[in-house]
Amino acid sequence: AAAAIAVRVPSGYRTGSTTIDSSAAAAQNRLTASSLTIGCCSSALAFGQIVDTGRSELAATAEAGFHQAENRRVSNMSGPLDGVKVVEIGVWIAGPAAAGILADWGADVVKIEPLGGDPCRLFRQILGSDMPTNPIFEMDNRSKRSIALDLTTEAGREIAEELISEADVLVTNVRLAGLERLGLDPESVRARHPELIYAAITGYGMDGDDADRAAFDILAFWARSGIAHMLTTPGQDPPFQRGGMGDHNAGLAA
Repeated sequence: AAAAIAVRVPSGYRTGSTTIDSSAAAAQNRLTASSLTIGCCSSALAFGQIVDTGRSELAATAEAGFHQAENRRVSNMSGPLDGVKVVEIGVWIAGPAAAGILADWGADVVKIEPLGGDPCRLFRQILGSDMPTNPIFEMDNRSKRSIALDLTTEAGREIAEELISEADVLVTNVRLAGLERLGLDPESVRARHPELIYAAITGYGMDGDDADRAAFDILAFWARSGIAHMLTTPGQDPPFQRGGMGDHNAGLAA
């Protein structure tokens, strides 16, 4: 179940399943269900709309009655991070995996996604599956809430800043140069919020020539680390790598 703690947004906004109107500029960026269909099933993300992630609409509906009593019992249980607020700016696996563990421990996690959604939402279509759920996305985004923001606009950055100002932790695996262009790099954010714990997950470290290089699991972890070579029989092709091996290890370590 998603965390029940409400996220505070600027005065005048409405949280929940309704759209948060920020300005005329924000309205121009708002998406509707007719213009975009993403997510586990058919739910769409709209600008400034906070929704539950990690469960498909179909699965949630099917399980609602059967697990109603159990969910009430679980929702009353607290974890070691109960009361801790986390903002995640993460895509694909590593960042979301780290924030997913914090959610498991009771933290209130809000995931900021681009208007097109975390690309991991598309895994169901990428794999050609006809399942009504998206296990790959749901696994690392369990127990979170999500808000779609266009961080290239002032309206989007204002809402993100409001969320971050109320948070204890920020987790991201977005490339450092991109974060810097948005004013969301570690130095800029910590200057505004010195008490914030900022966790940046990168493929090749925070410094050096490759610091801002895109790092997918199969290259950064499987190939460049030498693991593929170590597990390859001489004269044979490398064995098939299970998806997310390095990403999940990075998320756990973070």
